[in-house]
Amino acid sequence: MNNILGIVNCESYPSDSFGAIRYRNLGAVSFLGRYRLIDFVLSNMTNSGIDNIEVLIRDNPYSLLEQIGNGSNYNINSKRGKLNILLNDNISRSSVYNTDLAILNENLRLIRESSCEYVLIAPAHILLSVDYAQVLKAHAESDADCTLIYTHSKEADRRYQNCDLITLDAQGYVQSVEKNGRIRKEADVSLSTYLMKKDVFLERVVQTMKTSPLLTIRDLFRDAVNPLKIKGFLYEGYSASITTLEEYYEESMALCSYATARKLIKRDWPVYTKTNDSEPTYYAKNAVIEGSVISNACHIEGSIINSVIGREVTVKKGAVVRNSVIMANAVIEENTVVENSVIDKYVEIRHVKTLKPEEGEIIYVGRNEVI
Repeated sequence: MNNILGIVNCESYPSDSFGAIRYRNLGAVSFLGRYRLIDFVLSNMTNSGIDNIEVLIRDNPYSLLEQIGNGSNYNINSKRGKLNILLNDNISRSSVYNTDLAILNENLRLIRESSCEYVLIAPAHILLSVDYAQVLKAHAESDADCTLIYTHSKEADRRYQNCDLITLDAQGYVQSVEKNGRIRKEADVSLSTYLMKKDVFLERVVQTMKTSPLLTIRDLFRDAVNPLKIKGFLYEGYSASITTLEEYYEESMALCSYATARKLIKRDWPVYTKTNDSEPTYYAKNAVIEGSVISNACHIEGSIINSVIGREVTVKKGAVVRNSVIMANAVIEENTVVENSVIDKYVEIRHVKTLKPEEGEIIYVGRNEVI
């Protein structure tokens, strides 16, 4: 698949939609204890044989750069492949001009000089397990200018909050695109992943920038429905969009189920991540673990029920963690109860004995805080 240039779009959403991205790019957010969100799209690309990848970063780059490094952790072929970072070296005095599309426009030379015939652009916040070689095959067999990966959801009013809904004609071509207003329960949902000829893609970037420098990559494809023939590629496996605290929490809880997790993380389709050699987790004699994902190097003396526990987390004697996500290096003190919460890295739950929100809500505790 050396004929495809992969572009990962690490666009972030407003910080008030998900507190964790105050501290890092959305693609760098920890997921299921050992992964970052960007790991899934990068792994899909390298598993599909895509070895030339550009990662577009708009803001909060440091944690993400540390995570992806030179790409070696993602099984990129070291002889013929490479991973580049796309940043905006010409940031305007106003951040409103620093869109993901503006970053692409600043780096068009790198894309033009690529020997690849096709461009695949995919977001870091969409989780799925897909072979892009199948998408390329379907695209080549059609007369489409562009192929869009989508899924059919019966929960569009609850999931995929910041995704677009699409309407297809009888031949499977996209007729319209609209924001998900969370009104329609059943709908075809765009997974914001597009495959097209490189020359067509470059032309669309230039044309969209001429229309307005404030437009985004999302606008580029929304506005491309009329001038281009966009064919839908139905993805029927597990997928998730992570742009809000609610989505992050609900998908984390769903994937505590082994059967559900195996739909996303498959034995023959590995999810690569930054390696972290550490000791095994210690479980005290009276520790209780039920339906949870536990990472390495933890110290567990209390009870973990239907929760995700990151690396080097300490849960002391008598503590109970239920229906929660605890990120790396957090400490839950003795006889403390944590429920329905997302606890960021390096947090200490020390002074309160019960951390539990009102029914239907989720508590988020920011990085380094002591509660």
